Amino acid sequence: MRPLLEETVRGYGICALMLPFFLLAGAQGAGAQTYTTNFPNTENPISEGGKWIDGKAVGIDWGDISTTPGQTHDHSGTARFADATALLTGTWGPDQTAQATVYAGSVSGAPEVELRLRSSLSPHQCTGYEISNSVQGGSNGSYLIIVRWNGPLANFTYLANLSGAQYAVTTGDVVKATIVGNVITSYKNGVQMAQVTDNTYSTGNPGMGFNEGTNGTYGFTSFTATSAGSAVAPTITIQPTNVTVTAGQTATFTVTASGTAPISYQWQHESSGAGTWNNVGTNSASITTAPTVLSDSGSAYRVVVTNPAGGVTSNPATLTVNPPAGGALPAPWTDQDIGTVGVAGSATVSGGTFTANGGGADIWGGSDQFNFISQPLAGDADIVARVAGLGNTNGWAKAGVMIRQSLAADSSYAFTAMTPVNGCSAVAGISAALAASERSTSRLRKFRPSSSSGK
Repeated sequence: MRPLLEETVRGYGICALMLPFFLLAGAQGAGAQTYTTNFPNTENPISEGGKWIDGKAVGIDWGDISTTPGQTHDHSGTARFADATALLTGTWGPDQTAQATVYAGSVSGAPEVELRLRSSLSPHQCTGYEISNSVQGGSNGSYLIIVRWNGPLANFTYLANLSGAQYAVTTGDVVKATIVGNVITSYKNGVQMAQVTDNTYSTGNPGMGFNEGTNGTYGFTSFTATSAGSAVAPTITIQPTNVTVTAGQTATFTVTASGTAPISYQWQHESSGAGTWNNVGTNSASITTAPTVLSDSGSAYRVVVTNPAGGVTSNPATLTVNPPAGGALPAPWTDQDIGTVGVAGSATVSGGTFTANGGGADIWGGSDQFNFISQPLAGDADIVARVAGLGNTNGWAKAGVMIRQSLAADSSYAFTAMTPVNGCSAVAGISAALAASERSTSRLRKFRPSSSSGK
């Protein structure tokens, strides 16, 4: 096909070819394919063992392509726009590349080499995309055109129509055309020459063609077509495995998946026995937790892996958190859970550093629930401690120093604590019996937040 320039209609022929049953094959389900030829046979029309179909035999209104060893020859049809055309057979993926090496002998008229993408043919109908360069030495100017064929002979739409010496080709030049998604790109000797977008066709086959009429001796000496397979849904090849850590350590869960890129990962977390999975983490094949606490033990992690073709959910992996290593508490220190806690606490000491692991709802209200490292106290005393670390299990998780009347859950106490996100607070509570004797409606008698605390 030639471009339309002012008074002269220069175009057209080309039309991708494909038998009706190939048109119904559904290339979007195709796998990757590659086909390369240097045209080793003498054939009219080209077949190469059934690898090609030709324009006149299939589309009726277009021409055929023949070969002698090492080159092609065009045999266009008699009608206007009846370019010589050949398409590869088989099932091809939607993202395609066609590439060919040009030869030019003695040319005249309007010689033109054509690459076809997502093309198909049935009797008197052809669809697909044609990317065409003029051959140097012709009398119809230098140009590059990209055309969408719409069905009947001569029914086409220009997507690009460019003029200039840089677009013409001659012996040894390599022309290439690609279509990825809806983007069609033309190259000459590896340099991009044009790019357009079109959403009309999503399937079809690659091929080649040459302009209508008698235009001398020219064609291709080699041709290669490739297609990427359609997306393959992800599969998990290595499942996440259970992880055991010591309280205070982080835990990392990892999955390995295969499938067509891009692959996305959404990790999910289930608290021990909760039965509800919540999204956590970032889009990564692994996830690393915050420093763990004993209450994390028994929770689970899984990941949902997706790509454009589908998704799969991994098996859950369980997190086990053990108490930290360390010696027993030195006398007179003891460790005890106060109240009814969900997860039993523990305490160790190493190098003068006490490590406590505790669960429970709160130190608040009518009954406290926490882990308490303590020793007996008589008379006046000062307690000084540095909070070296505190897991952010809740914005109001607490660690600090306490003077407590007894180890009962509703004992009177005075408590100065640090929280993960709400600063420092000081709280005093009285026992239920004392509150009743003083006709108090609440066990909590005093609460004095620090100047940096909002509670």
